[in-house]
Amino acid sequence: MLRRRDHRRRPTVTALVAVGTVTAACLVATGASPSRAASPEIHYAVNGAYAFTGHGYGHGHGMSQWGADGAAQQGLSSSQILAFYYPGTTTGTVANTTVRVSVTGVTGGVTVLPTTRSGALSVIADDQPAPQVLPTDVNGAPVSQWRVLSTAGVQSLQGFWSGAWQPYPPTGGLSTTAAMGFRGANSVVSALRADGTVRDYRGDLVLQSTGGVRAVDRVPLESYLRSVTPSESPASWPAAALQAQAVAARTYTVHSLSSSSPYDICDSTQCQVYNGIAAYSATGTLIQSYEAPTTDAAVAVTAGQILLYNGTPILAQFSSSDGGWTSNGGEPYLPAQPDPYDGVVPNSGHDWTATVSAAQVGAAVGVGSALSITVNSRDGNGDWGGRTTSVTVAGVGGTVTLSGTGFRTALGLKSEWWTLPVGSPPNPQLAGVDLYAIRATGSGSGWLDLHTLSASSGYQTYTRHNITGMPQRPTSNWTYLIAPYNGDGQPDLYAICLRGCASGRVEVHVLSAASNYSVFLAHIATGLGVVPASQHPEVHLASYAGDGREDLFLVIDHGTGSGRVEVHVLSAASGYTTFLAHAATALVEPPAGQGWDYLIGDAVGSGDLVAIHDTGTTGSGATEVHVLSEQSGYQTFTAHDATILALGTTTTYALGSSADTGVPDLYVVLPNGASKHAEVHVLSGGSAYRTFLAHVATPLVALPTSDWALTFG
Repeated sequence: MLRRRDHRRRPTVTALVAVGTVTAACLVATGASPSRAASPEIHYAVNGAYAFTGHGYGHGHGMSQWGADGAAQQGLSSSQILAFYYPGTTTGTVANTTVRVSVTGVTGGVTVLPTTRSGALSVIADDQPAPQVLPTDVNGAPVSQWRVLSTAGVQSLQGFWSGAWQPYPPTGGLSTTAAMGFRGANSVVSALRADGTVRDYRGDLVLQSTGGVRAVDRVPLESYLRSVTPSESPASWPAAALQAQAVAARTYTVHSLSSSSPYDICDSTQCQVYNGIAAYSATGTLIQSYEAPTTDAAVAVTAGQILLYNGTPILAQFSSSDGGWTSNGGEPYLPAQPDPYDGVVPNSGHDWTATVSAAQVGAAVGVGSALSITVNSRDGNGDWGGRTTSVTVAGVGGTVTLSGTGFRTALGLKSEWWTLPVGSPPNPQLAGVDLYAIRATGSGSGWLDLHTLSASSGYQTYTRHNITGMPQRPTSNWTYLIAPYNGDGQPDLYAICLRGCASGRVEVHVLSAASNYSVFLAHIATGLGVVPASQHPEVHLASYAGDGREDLFLVIDHGTGSGRVEVHVLSAASGYTTFLAHAATALVEPPAGQGWDYLIGDAVGSGDLVAIHDTGTTGSGATEVHVLSEQSGYQTFTAHDATILALGTTTTYALGSSADTGVPDLYVVLPNGASKHAEVHVLSGGSAYRTFLAHVATPLVALPTSDWALTFG
């Protein structure tokens, strides 16, 4: 099976992973085609796992290796294959220059064995004028191995004789800060590897400490390609496919040559696979040859040929399979285009499946067991809208957004091009309240705009888009809430003025849902004077004493006079002119730097005070929920819960009813979540807010909180 082929400059994931919090993150993708903007595709686990169906193996830029095989079997020449996969390029030639390959797997710095394959060995050093032939024995003792070690940037030579490693020459030794290594008389070096095998390499094998200690094979370009070509494409493939591979690999190598780096190219799939000549056992038995007559012929017949664009060697990327559509590599000669040749020969990369458990998905990206996977965008090419370019994973321990490449790499998928069954939310019955997005300012209409996302759709489908009958008013002075006003159960819109009101009082204005929010049901100057922002006022609608009416609760936690957080309740039955309660609660006013949010309600609709400490410091180090009972006049706590939310989460909160526990669940609304959309995350009241019930990226793009209000109803 061919493995994926990726360019050495690996894509990076820019994302924040936070265990125990919901975290906003973004991805910056470079060198890629513009992503197709679309509504997020949210997928849930089915039977505890995610069943991926995909196309392609690797990044899909440039030539598909299986596609080259298919094209050759359909009669295309190597030049025709290359012209298809790298359009707009021309052919040039290059000399048989030296390539510096960073070699992995060698042991003891660089350790070599004298073999008949290598011939006489010499030590070479970049600061020495000529190689120095090494003896076969020292004072009559045979030397079985030679090595170069690096210590603090200094390379030194040692030989193994008389049962021990010893400096050579015996008097004074040989050391240098330059690169030092070995050359065989037959232009072959036999290197000992960490696994105990011996690997033959063409060229000079040296150890250098510039930019980190590494072994580097300095090998002529054409000799290097004799190993790369069969390592990248099976030697049994048609000559045209192997010739195309040789030219692509040669061009990729020339493009990688660098005067500023200590090496030009690596020996793995991150660059091009390079295995040397052959592998042998410690006793000299051939294990595997990495060169072949067919690929030697392909290298020879294309000797020196490279691809140019505007006279410059191209970045000739290739991958195992593109699945039937190449992906945009960010260069004119690496376009996204349909590929009729990939799939001509059946292969495991063209179409694939992979099943990954929810626990494995979450562990791979650091968010605990994955509750959902949301595809935020795709490149627009091929099945399902093409390759994924942005993916959000929501888990029990947080949320993270990755690039399509980052997600594929984390999970070990064959490509970014995949789809999943939709599945069902973990607890769809818990989504009992619709989400309302109210455009308070900045709308071109000049009126409040209201958009409703239904709970039954998992906040994916709009049920309303309304331009209301109320002029725009800023959220700095106004609060917007959804609740039935006249007992008909309709989600009417309450616009509550806290300061700067015409009457000089707190005002309640109610727009009728039945009229699509075009007709007012009420304009009320309440029995409450305007509330300065310095008192940190919050207003809520809830039933006081269980009468079923939407009474108006005012919570203030600064400048109260009592030194306590205070709750004041205006009666809905009196038209908000008469107070039902004034309570100085058991909570003291929070000091500077300690931020609290407040909610009113419990599972049976009464007016308990839910105080959420989410900024500053807490005893638990996390966001905490404390509940004061209405029945005690807000003097007695009924709960103290440390949630799994981190402190400092910028959010809106709401309470929702649970069908199972009788304890209200906590809805956490992020105006600008990791998915770059408004998000809803639900914490289970039954777990004392230690477990998430749902993570949902809504179709609402990230919202500026200064212009928008988000509320439930």
